[in-house]
Amino acid sequence: MQTRIQKLHKGSGMKEKDVAYVIKQMLQALNYMHSQPEKIVHRDLKPQNVMLEYAGDDTWEIKITDFGFACIMKPDDVLSL
Repeated sequence: MQTRIQKLHKGSGMKEKDVAYVIKQMLQALNYMHSQPEKIVHRDLKPQNVMLEYAGDDTWEIKITDFGFACIMKPDDVLSL
């Protein structure tokens, strides 16, 4: 079963260690996307765009979704805000 991460915020009772694990997975996913020669920049990361799947044994797997605003940065590109 998958659920949006924001639903967990509304009283699901997710343990602190599970929240830390999910955040760590999100950071690892972003690090992977940003470490590619052509970097993937999501540009719309928010709770609604993070899905969780219970993987059993008290572990969760995250999936970052909705890459509609994402862009690919080539090595020569300059990021402007």
